[in-house]
Order: sequence, then structure tokens, then C-alpha cells
Amino acid sequence: RAGWAASKLTNTGQMARALDRHPTPPLLPRVSALRLTTLVLVGLYDRNVGVDFARDLARLVPGGRLVVFERSAHFPDIEETDRWGQVVRDFLSK
Repeated sequence: RAGWAASKLTNTGQMARALDRHPTPPLLPRVSALRLTTLVLVGLYDRNVGVDFARDLARLVPGGRLVVFERSAHFPDIEETDRWGQVVRDFLSK
């Protein structure tokens, strides 16, 4: 939460309103059509996405890889910046 406070980000609700106006087909049934290695990142305490959804997503995508950030909620890039950066660099270097 210290990272959240330092970022001064606020949830304006814009994303939720946009999604309400332009619903898309459910994600999970469509991801198995992906044909590329995919990195799925989630914070252990993420109440928006959740570890279960992220795990399902990684399992359904051929070549999907799941990384759970043990000390993060919805923003592991802010909450665990060093580890997040290393995980992304490692993934992109392969």
C-alpha cells in the first residue's frame, strides 16, 4: 500500500464505465486460440483479477506462464517493482 500512496493514483471509475458501455465477449473461452507464449502476472492479494482467474488464464493459453507476486495486490509493478521488472526482463529475453 505504500507504493499505492506514493503513486497518487486514484480510481476514477472510467474503466468500469467504458466496459459497461462496450462489453466484450468473455475472455477465457477465447484465449486458447492464442499462439504465442504468454506471461500472466497477478498479485496474491488482487481482488480485481484474483489468483484463481489468472491461474485459469495461464492454463488455457498454450505456452501460458503464471507468476504470482506474494506481496502485491493489483499493482505488482508498483508494489514489487524490482521483482516485476526482473520477471518481465527474463520473459522477454527468452
